[in-house]
Amino acid sequence: MALRQTAISYAKFPLGSRRREHPLTALEEFAGLEPQRLGPDGQYALFTFLTYQHGQFGFGALRRMLPSPVQTHWRIHVVDPRTQHRGIYFVTNAVTSTPVALGARMLTEAMPMHVLARAGVTRDADGAVRVSLVPGEGSGPDCEATLRPAKAPSLEGAWRECWHDYRTFLAYCVPQDRAMSSQPLRRRVSRQEIDLGIPLDACEPMAGEVVSSAARAIAGEAELMCFRVPAVSFCFAVEAHDPVR
Repeated sequence: MALRQTAISYAKFPLGSRRREHPLTALEEFAGLEPQRLGPDGQYALFTFLTYQHGQFGFGALRRMLPSPVQTHWRIHVVDPRTQHRGIYFVTNAVTSTPVALGARMLTEAMPMHVLARAGVTRDADGAVRVSLVPGEGSGPDCEATLRPAKAPSLEGAWRECWHDYRTFLAYCVPQDRAMSSQPLRRRVSRQEIDLGIPLDACEPMAGEVVSSAARAIAGEAELMCFRVPAVSFCFAVEAHDPVR
């Protein structure tokens, strides 16, 4: 399956992973996956969420008939300790289309999909990007963000402990060719192999305010970095399964 995404906005946070109550601890204990540990003592991992407007969604001629909803993915970079496959683990996902949410839940193993009351990703004439995620009475994540074009940041604090410059950070976080999930009852880890092919030079640094109780619940007060990718052609290749013995 192929689709075209437009106006993709990324927000990324470094997570400390040593607190017992931290979601990274639950990831290790219950999902059968481990965070990709970062920093000199392996005390960090990367949590990200991205929001975008679908452009052409679906198969072949169906792309012209299907809706172009707003969708958001919230995930942590993980590794399977048995196979050493690396990928991302979806903490949650949400979309403005109920049929798309149902399709994701039925057709894939790694897409805990929720339906948003409303959402938007818009870009002003001055280049500012506004992201709005409103869960309403549902269980989706929330976000209100206003981001403006900025210079590539100089890394400080936890970011500097994990990567020595912004380009190295992009080289780590931008390639995302695998989503992973665990099915303990089936004793397997599932992999969705995908192809994004985002050039690092296509990532436009952004800065601004991001307000999200859902992100705060995961990342606390961690400092974030944001960037925008103007458009991406996404290709889903295959779903594979690795047995857990």
